[in-house]
Amino acid sequence: MVEGRIVIDGSQVLTELIEIVAQDPSQFEILRDARQDSVVVRALPRDAESVIVKLWRKPGTKSAIGRAIRVHSAYREWTALGCLHAAGIPVPRPLAILRLKAQVSGFTDAIAMDDLGECITAMQFIKQLVKAGRLDELSSLNDVIVDMTMRILATGIVDTDHSVVNMLVDRQERLHRIDLELARRLPVISMFDHRKGRMVGKLLSSYVFAVQPDVMLIDAFVDLVLCRMDLPASVSAEALGYVRTALECQRRLYGIDVRASSIRS
Repeated sequence: MVEGRIVIDGSQVLTELIEIVAQDPSQFEILRDARQDSVVVRALPRDAESVIVKLWRKPGTKSAIGRAIRVHSAYREWTALGCLHAAGIPVPRPLAILRLKAQVSGFTDAIAMDDLGECITAMQFIKQLVKAGRLDELSSLNDVIVDMTMRILATGIVDTDHSVVNMLVDRQERLHRIDLELARRLPVISMFDHRKGRMVGKLLSSYVFAVQPDVMLIDAFVDLVLCRMDLPASVSAEALGYVRTALECQRRLYGIDVRASSIRS
């Protein structure tokens, strides 16, 4: 085993590639760099297709404890990707997970997954559809988003960062869910209505930010989510409360006031 790496799951080729990426991510195509937290890069193994490598910087005692009992960010994402991929939900296929020694590379954890190719976020795609007046296509996309959300919940996965920012649309205009490090698989999902409400609220608020100030589009999506998902009253209340809080914050900070009837108190 190479010094500085603890292999949890993954092939030798992939684990060696991740080791190289962790040493100097700037040698590769950096897709996202949250400098204090994580880095996402596209890397090309020898004689193989490109893969996505996500690296975390999670030092400290609290993270070490989470790592020991497997509730840290990398393991949560790894678990959620495996669960959702097995259920046929469009997510990148997980390929490898490693624990790294921070003193060697500065990173503590890493996973590798399939490369989806050139994509844009669902938020960007929604904005494009609205700008082009392609509202029938937007309606179809809305159905896909809601269907994906329902299928994720059906697996027992709850993710309070479930938003159109964390969904990608590929060149074939297919939707994929990414960035699942906050996802949790709950044994009895009905016992965690507050988390389910926050998950739906995050989705709704991100969609509002994508289509505002068009209140008709906002109302149509909110009604679609609440009707199709048939949520308990407590979950709907939590979700709408989350949206109202996000919009009030937007109003205070930026002076943008959205008054859609579907999200009023």
